[in-house]
Amino acid sequence: MVVFDVEGTLLRSTNTFHYFMLVALEGGALLRVLLLLLLYPLICFVNEEVGVRVMVMVTFFGMRSGFRFGRSVLPKHFLDDVGLEGFEVLREAKGRVGVSRLPEEMVEGFLREYMEVEVVVCRKLKVVGGFYVGLMEGDHESGRGLGLSGVGLGDVAWVGSSNKAALHHVFTQCKEIHMLSKSEKKTWRPLPRESRPKPLIFHDGRIAFKADPLPTLAILIWLPFSLLLSLFRIIVALFVPHNLSIPIFAFTGMKWRLKKPNQNQPNDLKGQGQLYVCNHRTLLDPVYVSASLNGGGVRAVVFSVSRFSELISPIKTVMLTRDREEDRRRMESGLRRGHGLVVCPEGTTCREPFLLRYWFSPLFAELTEEVVPVAIEVHVSTFYGTTAGGFKSLDPVFMLMNPFTSYKIEFLEKGVIGRALGFECTSLTRKDKYMILAGKSGK
Repeated sequence: MVVFDVEGTLLRSTNTFHYFMLVALEGGALLRVLLLLLLYPLICFVNEEVGVRVMVMVTFFGMRSGFRFGRSVLPKHFLDDVGLEGFEVLREAKGRVGVSRLPEEMVEGFLREYMEVEVVVCRKLKVVGGFYVGLMEGDHESGRGLGLSGVGLGDVAWVGSSNKAALHHVFTQCKEIHMLSKSEKKTWRPLPRESRPKPLIFHDGRIAFKADPLPTLAILIWLPFSLLLSLFRIIVALFVPHNLSIPIFAFTGMKWRLKKPNQNQPNDLKGQGQLYVCNHRTLLDPVYVSASLNGGGVRAVVFSVSRFSELISPIKTVMLTRDREEDRRRMESGLRRGHGLVVCPEGTTCREPFLLRYWFSPLFAELTEEVVPVAIEVHVSTFYGTTAGGFKSLDPVFMLMNPFTSYKIEFLEKGVIGRALGFECTSLTRKDKYMILAGKSGK
């Protein structure tokens, strides 16, 4: 059995500031963000325990209980910070007990679900009247507040980078103690995706960068300009001719790459439109496919989209009803009129390199013989343009607020989308995603 210091053993950086800043940013609390930035020099000056207490108070005071970011948002950022060398030490252990200074609500989901840690020892946030009061239960300074006395450890070893007196109670229960130095951790490499005990398929949140002080300050300065940039891009998409809008988008940082096996793909069914089936990365997928086809009468097939997203879309939509016969009638009608239809049969977006289960793929063969698979890959610099627990109507706005975006569109003659992208196929569906991230069915 190994008892390990999460921040000192598993993560490459012992600085936890960016996790609290991420919670403040995702919560949309500008005052909390500014306070954390102003207090950062003080947090660096005081000891780790006092610094954590200050960040907990600023981040959580007055926040409604039922914190979900610990399971839907933070695991992605924790996994990006896991060190390969530290993980290899823990992987050899028969049992793992993680000890963390962070609140249980922030770190437990990551450790149990993605690091396969059997026991997580940390403090809970205090709740009064359904709201967090910015304090943690237990006393970390004595070590007893961590609750190790209730864990049947047997012969154990401690692995960590802290030898503070605050952990004396922990040390007395360990037969071996292995200390890691900060200089040793500087050479650690990130944990490769394929080495993770469990793949991260779904994660939520808008922030796509590591929320350290300088990047966060830069984003706060960039925010008003990003809103103007988003508005400008929407206006260009709606009112500027297609052949002129492409270079304008490229000039403003929206880059895309197009790959076609045959530049002049024939349509054997004269007078009938083609059906384009693509994996789903963002709400803008059909728009990019339409742009790749020079905007030639392409429509997006959707079944859940906000009225605002419809209004700012440069292409028309075909709304599905979840009734198979009615949906087939609507799609057949569009194809007969010669419209190209772009459909994302996964039913929901997935940010990671995985394909979800297609929920109405048998319908394709009944509609037309002209089915064109399209592989899509997206990279953003600042904000994610998708969400499960937030305001979905703002998805296109956040996507267009990025200073730089990269879209890769590949039209495939025959083959598998996942093979073209190097993605892994799963049996997960839209319902699974929303149950994991938002605790609802997503209907």
